[in-house]
Amino acid sequence: MGDLDQLAAAMVRRALAKIFDDADQRSEQVISVIRNWLGEQSALARVTIRISAADFADIGEEGLRDALGEFAEHVTADRSLASGSCMIDAHVGSINLAPLSQWRELEKAFQAMLGERAQ
Repeated sequence: MGDLDQLAAAMVRRALAKIFDDADQRSEQVISVIRNWLGEQSALARVTIRISAADFADIGEEGLRDALGEFAEHVTADRSLASGSCMIDAHVGSINLAPLSQWRELEKAFQAMLGERAQ
């Protein structure tokens, strides 16, 4: 990998780390991911999304329903999930859609690109 490629990867990695490491932004990130994902799906009847209740303590369940609008019926706040968690449960299985989980996968890719050892 060339010097410019490494510099670009390091800059993107640092910028994304600022976004995903900010716990105060998690509720907004989770709502955004849910709205985008559900907006693209056609068969919603068999999908339930569980999110961490801890991430929405400041707005409560009613505020969460307001933020999700038409998609609120598919979402439940789950007290057993860790902060930043977002699980999609369907009849075929579950998907971890949490922004923090996505960031961890991106971080692994950046480490591989930059030739770093996993921490």
